[in-house]
Amino acid sequence: MLHVDIPTRADLEELIQDRGPARVSLYLPTTPLTQQAQGDRIALKNLIGDALAQLADHDKREVRALEEMLLDLVDDDEFWAVQANGLAVFATPAGLRTFRLPTRLQPMAEVSDRFHVKPLLRVVTVPQSAFVLALTPDAVRVVEVSADMPAFAVKVADMPKDAASAGMNASTSRPLVSSRHSSARLPLAAAALRAAASCVDSNTGGSSKSRGFTGCSLRARRWAGT
Repeated sequence: MLHVDIPTRADLEELIQDRGPARVSLYLPTTPLTQQAQGDRIALKNLIGDALAQLADHDKREVRALEEMLLDLVDDDEFWAVQANGLAVFATPAGLRTFRLPTRLQPMAEVSDRFHVKPLLRVVTVPQSAFVLALTPDAVRVVEVSADMPAFAVKVADMPKDAASAGMNASTSRPLVSSRHSSARLPLAAAALRAAASCVDSNTGGSSKSRGFTGCSLRARRWAGT
């Protein structure tokens, strides 16, 4: 499961309205595989060097403050332990924010009097992932699907294993796709949705560097087979 920080509308407005002489925007593709994160750290460090070069004529104290904060991020083992497919970093001499994103991004280092937020717009406006709840009288599965990764089954604690464990009569719930026969599966669906929603909530908290939420939807489907 990807751990992402999708910027909210309020986040975007805050970034857009921020103005100042040294606004650094960094974008890079990353990997969710922790054991391969070292390459992403090096890529970010190179982008930091590009941004600092663009600030050669800027106030030296502010440049040093930016450099220290950004290099601290490179060295933050806890931060790099959980990543997604892309990373956006927005820094000023007073602080920084990061967003772990589900889409792969082109490497970019922009320095201006405002943040460069255009690459964030697709992430905010286009659904990036979804959870499919697959139900039959005999089994329940939650599958995460996204545009950039293969679909995979998600392990969910307290998920009902079948109709019987959800407290319903399996003999009255035939695996039919027609909505006319779906009412008998509602207790199973409700129990599964509660467990799955709890799992999603527990895995979509913001990073240690910024606030955010996962831009995904939870969809229930009646399956004729697993």
